[in-house]
Amino acid sequence: MNCHKRNLKRCNYKSIERAFNNSSQNFIDTGTTLNLLGTLATDTGVSIKTNNNNFTINNCGTYSISADVTIEPTSAGNVILQLYKNNVALPCAISEVTVSLTDIYTLHVETDLYLKEDDVISVNISGVNGSVNWIGATCEKLA
Repeated sequence: MNCHKRNLKRCNYKSIERAFNNSSQNFIDTGTTLNLLGTLATDTGVSIKTNNNNFTINNCGTYSISADVTIEPTSAGNVILQLYKNNVALPCAISEVTVSLTDIYTLHVETDLYLKEDDVISVNISGVNGSVNWIGATCEKLA
């Protein structure tokens, strides 16, 4: 059986959404919500929906959420990568690093959360100006 022809969007399948985007995205120091959706590498189950700039939760439960970004800052200072739930910063999911010009940095952030139906998770970057060259984000329903 060819796995690519199977319908993986069934309620009895584990829900995992893994998105990658290698399109350049500019960000500003006051904060930018990043576009997650370039290529949807994993799209199984029915509990999560990946949109352009967020994951929407369809079924309540415990979720693992992570994001990795590669950035090129155009100003020096502290860059902050943080997950947001319903447009509110999550203090349990923050990564901060001091950056300088002309270097490339990779940042990682992750957390486990209990989420309800219609909760929205997004990835925000702030602190300096620059561009994101790559983002990979995953949302996985654990229970």
